[in-house]
Amino acid sequence: MKKLISIVLLTSFSLTGFAGEDIHLNLLEKSQELLEAKAGALTLEQVKELAAGDNVDARIAYEKLYQAHQKIHQARANYFPYGAGDVAIFYATNFWNPLILAELVTSIPSKWHNVAKETHLKNAEGHNLVALRENIKNQVAQLYFNILKEEGALKLTEYQVRLLEEKIRALYAQIEVGIGDRSELVETEYTALKIRDQYLKLKSLLVEEKAALKLVLNMSYDSADLVFTPVKEVLGEKDVDFDVDAVVEKAVANAPEIKAAQEMVYAASRSRSSTKWSILSFSGLGFDYLDRVRMASSKLSESILLKDAVTRNIENEVRSRQSVLRNAVNFVASEREIMERSKFNFQIALGRFEAGHIGINELVEAGIFYIIDFRRTLIAHYDSQARMDDMERAALVPIHVEVEEQDLAPAY
Repeated sequence: MKKLISIVLLTSFSLTGFAGEDIHLNLLEKSQELLEAKAGALTLEQVKELAAGDNVDARIAYEKLYQAHQKIHQARANYFPYGAGDVAIFYATNFWNPLILAELVTSIPSKWHNVAKETHLKNAEGHNLVALRENIKNQVAQLYFNILKEEGALKLTEYQVRLLEEKIRALYAQIEVGIGDRSELVETEYTALKIRDQYLKLKSLLVEEKAALKLVLNMSYDSADLVFTPVKEVLGEKDVDFDVDAVVEKAVANAPEIKAAQEMVYAASRSRSSTKWSILSFSGLGFDYLDRVRMASSKLSESILLKDAVTRNIENEVRSRQSVLRNAVNFVASEREIMERSKFNFQIALGRFEAGHIGINELVEAGIFYIIDFRRTLIAHYDSQARMDDMERAALVPIHVEVEEQDLAPAY
């Protein structure tokens, strides 16, 4: 019965599409292939430009900007509210009198401030559009690195299953000649089933990640598969060794959110001035004049407080993301050190296996340890890349220092 189970399990694994050359002989080369660029693969910058250039949210923001432009035109039209036809009628009916002329002249200061207010509101919408595009690029970067991470983890999980398949075949052959351990075979089969289950879950997650990115890129669900360029360069201590105070200063100076908030302060100030000057015109007269002025002053104070709050948020965000980035880079270094030891041990085991000193069981075990540690390092690597993009989004200045490319797992 147990022999039948082994045969069924082995057959089921062969149906997963993992068949191929013996993975234990070229495991190191296969793992490093995950960091090699593929023909026609998209880079992060290309994906960012695609997302920011053709995105529903960005187009909505553009329409808001267009509406702001139209409001300026409408406000300018209020300088002379009467059309040419109206003036002709007034002249023909002798309706053009000093009261109308007085209204036109005395309302000009209020209308002038109103035009300036609409201009500042338009400028604020423009800065908000810039901020939106930067946010879209940052969101796309997170999906980009997640997909690379999931693809790498999926491939490494496949290699792990293939290694377990090789061990199952070896154990089955050993049992046939009476030197194998049947309990070890059952345990290995159970482990292989669990890893295969992880593989299927990772594959499903990868499909969802790519579907989400296609949505951001305004692509159909059935469009061609997305292929991305892996990031081979590993972030190190030098990449996070920067003056955070200087970065905060640049972030405050460059942040479109702060610029938009400042334009709202200008707009609120112009609105208050427009309300104050409305007392000169007939439309501004009324018992509620002081209440309207107080309301406009309150909105100005509110906009100033909002700008201060946005500035503090930007400052805190930069410092927080700098701390998260540093922790992520340190974690990569820690995982990489562990993985290098696993790689070294596997190289020793491979040499002993080729010399006939150990069997395939021991080699497979060493390979599985290397695969697990390499997968953890790869995940930490792409997590650190995502945190770097977060940092550069908050600062809106390049933080990453270009250095010579190095392998994720350098050889001894």
